[in-house]
Amino acid sequence: MKHKEVINNLIDWVCEEYHLDKDMLTNRIRTRKQPYVDTRHMLYKVIYQRYLNTERPLALKDIGTFFGGQDHSTIIHGIQRAEQLSSNEKEYNDMMQRIALRLSEIDVSNNMDKRCIIAHLKYEKQLHREAVACI
Repeated sequence: MKHKEVINNLIDWVCEEYHLDKDMLTNRIRTRKQPYVDTRHMLYKVIYQRYLNTERPLALKDIGTFFGGQDHSTIIHGIQRAEQLSSNEKEYNDMMQRIALRLSEIDVSNNMDKRCIIAHLKYEKQLHREAVACI
């Protein structure tokens, strides 16, 4: 899956930033404690929005795999809940925007790293061709 590394990096960042246990956030250890549930819902929405209109959009089921194999209907419910809370609570909305910004940063950084590697490989290949042509 193309987005796997980016989303895992985002989950790691959220856990570190908000002092949450990764296993509890990703449902490996089942919890219904409100900070985990709310953050999980935010992540569903942010991830869904980020990859909705890309050339390789993420299916709801794919998002669920990052959170203990959650069903698509659970993801839909979480997205709807995040929309409700973000429209009613400024603090929740601010936190969700911060997570969305971080996802964008991670995604851009990941793509730049790949572009740099590709450019470097092309450059080395060109140098090799020039060296062979000189012989």
